[in-house]
Amino acid sequence: IREDKSGVYAIGMNTTMDPELKDRASLTIGFNTAPKRADELIKATRKTIKNLKDKGVTQKELSAFKENFYVILRGALQENGYWLDMMMNHYKYNTPLNLIYNAKEVVKSITPKEVQEMAQKIFSEDSMTAKLTPKQQK
Repeated sequence: IREDKSGVYAIGMNTTMDPELKDRASLTIGFNTAPKRADELIKATRKTIKNLKDKGVTQKELSAFKENFYVILRGALQENGYWLDMMMNHYKYNTPLNLIYNAKEVVKSITPKEVQEMAQKIFSEDSMTAKLTPKQQK
């Protein structure tokens, strides 16, 4: 969206998956843009999601994601907050602690087909779109 349509400086995505709520998750995609471009960019985002579900990702796109993940992981491993989150997940959900050390290998093993299959599962049609268009200050 950022490269193809301009109109946004950054686009972000946040997921929430709570093991206690077995079949529930939420995914939020957000960006700032000029109000007159909002509908166009929401439509482009939906088209990108449909393409992901229908065609998946290329190996090149997945490799770029993985390289970015590895950089972020290297930084996270230096932060106490990351370790605290991992230990809390272990305690609360019995998440194996070896996932901390094996995260790179787990991500390395992901295939484009698996990404497409997951997209088909998580991007259902029961979505909600919200737009905030604040008034300009006088």
